[in-house]
Amino acid sequence: LTYDLVPNRDIGLAVHGGTGGVEYDVGVFTGVQDGGRGEGDANDSKSLAVRVFDEFGGSGPLAGLGLGVAGTWSAQGEATPPSFKTSIAQTTFFTYRSGVAAAGRHTRLAPQASYYHGPFGAFAEYVRSAQVLARTGGGTARVANTAWQTAVSWVVTGEDATDKGVTPRNPVSLDDWLAGAVQVALRYAVLNVDGAAFGGGGGSLADPMVSARAAHELSVGVNWYLDRRLRVLLDASHARLSGGARGGEWAAVARLQATF
Repeated sequence: LTYDLVPNRDIGLAVHGGTGGVEYDVGVFTGVQDGGRGEGDANDSKSLAVRVFDEFGGSGPLAGLGLGVAGTWSAQGEATPPSFKTSIAQTTFFTYRSGVAAAGRHTRLAPQASYYHGPFGAFAEYVRSAQVLARTGGGTARVANTAWQTAVSWVVTGEDATDKGVTPRNPVSLDDWLAGAVQVALRYAVLNVDGAAFGGGGGSLADPMVSARAAHELSVGVNWYLDRRLRVLLDASHARLSGGARGGEWAAVARLQATF
């Protein structure tokens, strides 16, 4: 659900570097709405993105710990406000009313932490996306939506877990289809919509009878790494919605993924 509050794809120019285990990225992009894709440029406003990440190495107590923070800043923001969807079934559970558009700056802040030790892996992140929005014929409001997720994983076959995946000791071959590496994972995620989006009654930015105020999602997954670049994934999740779009859903997805 944190992906609902960050860019999915954007066009721009970035520089990347690192020293002493610290990596950094700085870029200027055209700017897209939360969870959005951008293939063009709708206005002169640009988005500045910065990310810093430090992964501790060596053999000390902090070995395998990674800490980072990222953020974006745009003076005008994106004209089209976002809608929010569940992670697997991609069911829309929140939308703004027709006529809502950006009316001021858009900022995002996203700290993250990860830890990998042997077959164990853990990851957590938090995202806050704040933007000034206005409705045609109405006032403006600064809406700050938040989301977070935490995930843990374990490589059952004993290989090391990393943020780049798992490398099997014995890749699958035509003679041995029971080889490869197997990893199980558990994730819990929450997205909260700012109450400012529902303020003002009929002049509110979002309809409280239609859009959810929050989403909670529990997911489990099994990854079978056939070799370093090929894996089979099976994920299942349950999403629970609160607010106008009350209810929930069960979803499952199977995927064959090749990495080049």
